[in-house]
Amino acid sequence: MTKNICYIISIRAKPEWLKLSRKSRNGYWSKVDDIVQEYSGRVSFQYYDADAFHAEHSDLVICETANLFDYHHMWDRIKDTEIFTSDYYEISDVRMGIKGVSHD
Repeated sequence: MTKNICYIISIRAKPEWLKLSRKSRNGYWSKVDDIVQEYSGRVSFQYYDADAFHAEHSDLVICETANLFDYHHMWDRIKDTEIFTSDYYEISDVRMGIKGVSHD
């Protein structure tokens, strides 16, 4: 399957997140990992730490898919996890693009 739609999601860790132990943080992210695994093969999910390089966001997620709805449903489920519902993270920006459109 060609994954021709790309999303770059900028997220920002909030102070409450930074107060948690690394073990607790990993536990919260494991719930996100479970959701991402359910969409494996349909939506790629790459996480990048960015707080040392940018002040507006602390992390980046790059997703690629061929199906807008798979991406949308995956993110709806991710936003229902405690990372977003407990005020630990917020989405600060989402950008979308399509791969290699020919202008012939």
